[in-house]
Amino acid sequence: MMGLFRRIAFCLLVGVLTIGLTAISCSNPEAEPDPIEAPASLKKSGPISGEGKTDAEVYTEAFDQMNINVDLTDEGFRPASIHIPAGRKIKLVVRNRGTGEHHYRVIGLTPRNLEWLAPNIDTEDIEAAIGTDVEHDMHHTTGFAPFRGESRAGIRPFGDEVHAYVDAAGGVDMVLFVALETGTYEVECPLHLEAVGKVTVF
Repeated sequence: MMGLFRRIAFCLLVGVLTIGLTAISCSNPEAEPDPIEAPASLKKSGPISGEGKTDAEVYTEAFDQMNINVDLTDEGFRPASIHIPAGRKIKLVVRNRGTGEHHYRVIGLTPRNLEWLAPNIDTEDIEAAIGTDVEHDMHHTTGFAPFRGESRAGIRPFGDEVHAYVDAAGGVDMVLFVALETGTYEVECPLHLEAVGKVTVF
């Protein structure tokens, strides 16, 4: 008889403990609430950026290219000094804000994978696309070439230096390159030797 009472008491104790623990967990303010389904009007439509890509692919695309913008003016370069990371693909975009031909020649920096904007591209279309959502598409549809023709003043960039130029006011030139050697390099305009700048590769 005593064993029967012990079993009943044990079952009652287990039942009370179970009910007590359930009540405590339900009243715990730190317990996570059940997820609430967002209304259909707030749900995003279309694919999520990076969906279906590995982390390495997303990282590579995010750091694939760094855009550097420089204005060429009658008074000099704006900004006069730029900093670029070694080993990173750079797209240097120069715009002529002056009244005549201007150059941006980096002295002593020997780049890798050097390409210039192809000469048959309409720079007005490029200028309209810079800084907009279509800039990435422009990179794929805009031609780049491993050479640059002679300017109106008869100056030809060589294939072993970063050298962009714009013949006329309002024009745009682009140079793609990778710098591997760290250091600080002087920038000049061969037509306006008073215009000086610096490129620091770090």
